[in-house]
Amino acid sequence: MNAYIESLLSFVPELEEYPEYNPPSDAGEVKAVTFKMPSFFGKDYESFAYIGFPKTKEKTVPAVVLVHGALGHAHHSWVRLWNMRGYAAIAIDMEGYYPEKTDMASVPVDGFIPFVYGAYGPFAHENVADSPKNDAMNSMDKPLEEQWMFHSIAKAILGHNILRNDKRVDKVGICGVSWGSVITSLAIGYDTRFDFAVSIYGGGYMFENKGFCGNKYREANVFGDNYFAEKRFGVVKTPTFFLCAAQDTAFSIDANSLSYEAVQAANGKSLFGIVEKFKHGQLAAMERIEPFIYADVFCKGAKELIGFSEKPKGREVSVGVFGDVLEAKAYYLTAPISFDLGAEDPMMRTGEVPKECACTISGGKVLCDIPDSAYMYYITLRGEREGRDYFVSSPVVICE
Repeated sequence: MNAYIESLLSFVPELEEYPEYNPPSDAGEVKAVTFKMPSFFGKDYESFAYIGFPKTKEKTVPAVVLVHGALGHAHHSWVRLWNMRGYAAIAIDMEGYYPEKTDMASVPVDGFIPFVYGAYGPFAHENVADSPKNDAMNSMDKPLEEQWMFHSIAKAILGHNILRNDKRVDKVGICGVSWGSVITSLAIGYDTRFDFAVSIYGGGYMFENKGFCGNKYREANVFGDNYFAEKRFGVVKTPTFFLCAAQDTAFSIDANSLSYEAVQAANGKSLFGIVEKFKHGQLAAMERIEPFIYADVFCKGAKELIGFSEKPKGREVSVGVFGDVLEAKAYYLTAPISFDLGAEDPMMRTGEVPKECACTISGGKVLCDIPDSAYMYYITLRGEREGRDYFVSSPVVICE
């Protein structure tokens, strides 16, 4: 697999446009396109995407590859959000879905378009196969070209090439949601050219992940090095923000903390954020400000975000922080993270609600006393940018 992925780094697909599927946009021009992928072991594949450029007088703009999760598609409204921030963006369908024919003029600029699986009508081309569906890693026993995750990594890299090869683009990042965060975490290890990355909800260390998606990795008995992002975290040059939800049922914060610490050790510019009462989903992820302001640091020279200068340790915490920290809170759990993996609805599982512990900020340090009952804890800082709160957290600390 490594040799094939390496061959993708220099391959720039040509785009075929489908103007009748262009959605409306008030932030730039968003186009419906397809691009052919290199033959996978004798089979040809094609992918659908929405690509958009912002309204601007600038000669060049930064750009981002957008990677959706399960039940998601190439969301034009996600492209629009980044266009509104002055970024070009490409949202790629990570499976084999295409927009269902609809009246594009009536589609809301911030809405979703219905998609159908399988190339049809103008999208159907002779001898071109449909990309595999998201099978939650259950294609591990199939040939490489039939594995959904293999196709997804390839598409993320090709989307990067499409943007980077455009003369209107100067820097390129990547942002993934849910299963897209797993793809993002893998892609930055295979393709180290990204200028920033935002991994929302998940990351690497999937066997350590106690949530739904980690369970899918274990059920599928994923093996080898191909799909374990942590195997390549040591070479990741890309500053990465791992943004996750405190009580997510798909990904657990302890695994995300491991991902952050590994990538931070490799590049020293990464961040970790655990957000309380953050729901899991594409819409919830699109509403967060952290991806945009983090990208601005590396693409627009924006002021660095707040953060920790060291990792907390022990129960009597005195940890260095930097930036304009407005507030600090400590959260702790009294037992290891666990979920009821046998629940009828796996996305409705509940775990222990993190308990809050008071903190003070003095002399560039956060001070707090973690209760003896705590098994693990983390500290979250609150900052403000553009009139909105954003959050940066410490790694998760297991109490001795």
